[in-house]
Amino acid sequence: MANTKDFTEVGKIKSLVTGENIKTPLDFDNITTRDKEIAETVLQTVSELVEKKVPQNIIKEKIVTDFKIKQIPMLDYKKSLFWKYAKDKGLGVSTQGWREDIIDGKQVRIPVLNFTADLDYLDAWVKQILTEASNLKTILNNSENK
Repeated sequence: MANTKDFTEVGKIKSLVTGENIKTPLDFDNITTRDKEIAETVLQTVSELVEKKVPQNIIKEKIVTDFKIKQIPMLDYKKSLFWKYAKDKGLGVSTQGWREDIIDGKQVRIPVLNFTADLDYLDAWVKQILTEASNLKTILNNSENK
């Protein structure tokens, strides 16, 4: 016979067949103070959004994302053109937060980035960008005139 310890995990009941957690109904007779605080937070959020006339589907999505029922993926800024250029130039880049948007029909978080460097370095960097852009414009104009 299997060890009972193998079929429980922090109060979770596991299937004897698959070993997966079995979902059990919420026991309303054993609501904790923390459960009540969570319910109050949800009710307060819904109430505030209803007062602002936010559509029901947006309210639902906010609750789903705020409580991590569904994770919204973060775009990988290290695959971006900006990151590659900034890294190549030695700029320090860090994330400061994100905004949410829809890309290709899917909700994503787009990171808000901050970059830092000494002012003299940044001035030289901008000068280099402008020089490269000017050179590119000259190259493009010369190829069009042929």
